[in-house]
Order: sequence, then structure tokens, then C-alpha cells
Amino acid sequence: MLEFIIGRAGSGKTTACLNAIKEKLIHSPTGKPLVILLPDHMTFAIERQLALELKDYGGFTSCLLYTSDAADE
Repeated sequence: MLEFIIGRAGSGKTTACLNAIKEKLIHSPTGKPLVILLPDHMTFAIERQLALELKDYGGFTSCLLYTSDAADE
């Protein structure tokens, strides 16, 4: 499923995404991998946040984070 979450800065987009990822990984840690496409500058921050939030649940090994920087094209 492809889902776009759009909104103004501070509207809760990142929080909504992290909560959905956390819920899916907790309920099905070995299920289908989650593929997350992020802007390059957000990759480290999101990886760190997921590691902190999921440390008691075995991490986020089935969550694949990819980056795409339009400036590289």
C-alpha cells in the first residue's frame, strides 16, 4: 500500500508516520518489510527515533529506510 501524508510543518506528519510504523512492527515484527522513503536530511533522525522507540521490541530490522535526494539527479 502506498500512502502519502501531507501537511504543513508542525502538523504531526512525522509523528503519525512513526506511530504507524511502531504499531505495525510491534504487532508483526517478522511480517512484510515496511519501505520508508525519506529526504536525505531526515534519514539519521528517523533511524535514531525508531531505535529509541523500539529498543524494547527488538528494533526495526523489517523496516527499510531509503533516501532520495532530487539534487543528485
